[in-house]
Amino acid sequence: MADGGEEGNAAAPRGSARRGRPVRASLDADEFIALMHGSDPVRVELTRLENELRDKERELGEAQAEIRALRLSERAREKAVEELTDELEKMDEKLKLTESHLENKNLEVKKINDEKKAALAAQFAAEATLRRVHAAQKDDDMPPIEAILAPLEAELKLARQEVTLLSC
Repeated sequence: MADGGEEGNAAAPRGSARRGRPVRASLDADEFIALMHGSDPVRVELTRLENELRDKERELGEAQAEIRALRLSERAREKAVEELTDELEKMDEKLKLTESHLENKNLEVKKINDEKKAALAAQFAAEATLRRVHAAQKDDDMPPIEAILAPLEAELKLARQEVTLLSC
C-alpha cells in the first residue's frame, strides 16, 4: 500500500489516471473499517454496536414469533369461545324445553290430584249418606227395603208371565 495501489492489484494505474476511476469495491470489511476509522477504539465500538444490533434483531425475531404465537392462541381462544357460546345456546334451549315439559307434567299432576281429592270427597259424602240411611232405617224400625221390594217384584213377575201367556 505504500506505493498508492491496493494489495493484490499490481496492474492498477497510478497517479492521475487513477483519480478518474472509482475506488475498487472489493475491500473487505476490516480494511474498510481501518480506512474509514483507522483507530482500534472505533473498531471496538463498531463491533460492539454490530453485536448489539445482532442481539436486537434476534430479540425482535423472538418477539415477532411470540406475537404470532399469541395471535394464534387468541384466534384459538376466540374459536373456543364461539363453540362454547353455541353449545351454551343449545343447552339453554334444551333447558327451556325441559322446563316447559316439567311445567306441563306438574299441571297434569295437579289436575290428577284435584280429581283424586274430588273423588275422595264424593266417596266420603256417599259413605256418610249411606251411614245416615242405615241409621234412619234402624231408627224407624222399618223392615229393610229388600223385604218390601221382594214381594212386589214377585207380583210383577207373575203379572208379566200372565201377560205373556195371554198374548200368545
